[in-house]
Amino acid sequence: MRQILWVPVALLVAIALFGGEAMLSSPPTADAAQPLIESHHGEFSVDIDCGTFVLHEEIVADLTEALFFDSEGNEDHVLIHQRVAAVITSPEGETVRDPGHGTVFIDLAGTPDDESDDTFRAAGLTFAITVPGEGIVVQWVGLEIDEPDGDVIIHGPHDFDWQELLCAALG
Repeated sequence: MRQILWVPVALLVAIALFGGEAMLSSPPTADAAQPLIESHHGEFSVDIDCGTFVLHEEIVADLTEALFFDSEGNEDHVLIHQRVAAVITSPEGETVRDPGHGTVFIDLAGTPDDESDDTFRAAGLTFAITVPGEGIVVQWVGLEIDEPDGDVIIHGPHDFDWQELLCAALG
């Protein structure tokens, strides 16, 4: 799977694409114009290594994914809407909310089962973590476009060093 810059979205897309593998590999029916739609709910946790300490994040994610077909019944594109409610806890017990919501669009115009020629677009609020008394300490908001040629186009504030910033704010 190509490297996806959105950290929570990467987890959600993995759930959607690999957890929903049966849906994505189902052959189209005679009525190929109708999209296949599935919803997924997941609850999981991740640890964020800050070197001398670890932050713990509890995540609840809800996805709705739709696989669309072209007029000949071939898979055309995937649309994923995601909502995330997460809480990050420091070793001292301080907690901060980590909300997220957005839409992922994957154009499957290339070779079947080959992500290298697909276009990936993600728009929304991936995360905007606010620490009381400090304001927003890290955010990933706006639009990301990953082109098949490897170009990545970013619009909006995207803290690429999100882990360093988050660890500094909660350390």
